[in-house]
Amino acid sequence: MNIMFDSMGTQVQVHNETSNRLVTLLGALDNQGTTYAFTDYTQNITPQLSDTDVLVILTHYPETQPGYTPAIPAGTNFAFSSFDLSATTGIPNWVSNGGQLLLISNHTTFTTYDSTLANAFGITIVPAGFEVQQTPFTPLVPLVLVNTQALDWQLNNVEPLLTCGVAPGNGTVLYNFPPGTIDGSGNGYDPADYAFAVLFPYGTNGGNVLVAARSGIAGDAGTGWPAPGEVGNGSNLSFLLNCINYLGGTIT
Repeated sequence: MNIMFDSMGTQVQVHNETSNRLVTLLGALDNQGTTYAFTDYTQNITPQLSDTDVLVILTHYPETQPGYTPAIPAGTNFAFSSFDLSATTGIPNWVSNGGQLLLISNHTTFTTYDSTLANAFGITIVPAGFEVQQTPFTPLVPLVLVNTQALDWQLNNVEPLLTCGVAPGNGTVLYNFPPGTIDGSGNGYDPADYAFAVLFPYGTNGGNVLVAARSGIAGDAGTGWPAPGEVGNGSNLSFLLNCINYLGGTIT
C-alpha cells in the first residue's frame, strides 16, 4: 500500500519543522510495511497520485511552530487549486476512479481549506468547536466518542480534543459525539446534527472519502504545537491505522 501525505497539512508541516510530531504514526506505518511519501507543495496534488492508494490530508492549513524555520514559506497560498478541485482533472476525479481520501480536519478556522475540498465531493464540514461541556471548564478533557459499530474495528475509546463537525449526508457514520458535547466556538452548531468520522462512497469504481474532525489525534504525546499531541489517547493510533488500512484495502 502506498500512502501520500499532503505536505500542506498542519501536522505534517510541524513534523517537517521539528522531526517529532508524527514519529509514532509514521513508525507504525513503517512497522506494517506501508510505503509513504509527501507531496511537493509547489505543484498540483492530483498529478502526484499516479501510484498512490490513499491520500492523507491532516488539516490543510498554514502552521509553523515558533522558533523553527517554516516548512512552507510565509505567504504561500494554501487554497486548493481549481485543477485539484475539478471533477474532471482533480482529486474528486481521482477518487471517482477508485482513489481513497482520508481527510482529517480540525476545529473552527482550521476547516477553511478542508471544507472547500469536502464541498467538491458534496460533503459538508462545519467550523464548530465541539468539546466536553464542563462547569467549571478544565482544559484538555477529551471527548470519548461513540462507536456506531458500522465497521468492525472494536475501538470504543477514540478520544479527540476540540473538533469540527462532519455532516453525515449520504455517508456511513463511524463515530458520533457523546452526550454532553457542546459547540464551544459560539457558532451554534448542534453536535447531534454532525459526527466525528463519516465514510462516504464516491463514484462507481470503489472510491471513498473518509472525513474525520481532529487531526491532532495524529500528533505525538509530549509535543504541543499547534496543540498537545493526542496519538497516545485511548485508541487514537489504532483508529488512524484502521482508517488508512481500510481505505487501502488491507482490512474490512
